[in-house]
Amino acid sequence: PSEKDACWKEKALADANYELCASLSGTEAKDACYAYYAGQKKIAQACQPISSQNARDTCILNIAKAHVSTEECSLISSASVKNACLKAVAILSKNPSACAQITVESEKTACNLQVAKSTGKTEYCSTLPTASMQSDCLLQIAVSQKNVNVCDSIPLFDSKNKCYKDVALVLKNIALCDKVLDSNVQQVLPM
Repeated sequence: PSEKDACWKEKALADANYELCASLSGTEAKDACYAYYAGQKKIAQACQPISSQNARDTCILNIAKAHVSTEECSLISSASVKNACLKAVAILSKNPSACAQITVESEKTACNLQVAKSTGKTEYCSTLPTASMQSDCLLQIAVSQKNVNVCDSIPLFDSKNKCYKDVALVLKNIALCDKVLDSNVQQVLPM
C-alpha cells in the first residue's frame, strides 16, 4: 500500500469513520482498510463495504468470534462460513444453543460434540442424534475428567465397558476393572 493509503487507513481509525476507507485508491486497498478498521474497532458493519463476499464473510466471522455473538453470524452470506461462525461462537461461549442454528446436520452434531467435550457437561451429550454418538461423547468426558461415574450413564453396553476399562487405565486403578461386565474386556486390561 502507498503512504497515502496507509495515512487514510490510520485517519479512518483515528476518526472512527470507516467511510474514509472509500478515499483509498483501488478495491484491494479499500477492502484492506475496511477489514483493518473492523478488526481494530470490532464493528461488523465496517465489513459490509468489502467487495469480495469471502473476505467480507471472514471479516464478520472474526468480529463475531471477538464478541462471542451469533448476531454477527447472521450477517454472513456464505452458508458454510455462517455455520463455521456459529460453531466458533458455540465453542467460545461453551453454549450449544448456537449449534442448533447450524444448517448441516453433520456439522451441527460435530458442534454439539465439541461443546460437550470442551465443557465436560454430560447433559450436552444427550443432544447428539444417536446412542452411539452419545456413548462416545460420555466416554470421552469420563476419560478426560477421570470420572468413572460418567460411565454409568452410557447407554451402550460395549461403550460402557470400554469406558470403565479406559478410566481404569487412566487412573491406574485395577479395582475399577470389577465394573467391566464382559470378561473378555477384563482380560485385556494391562495393569
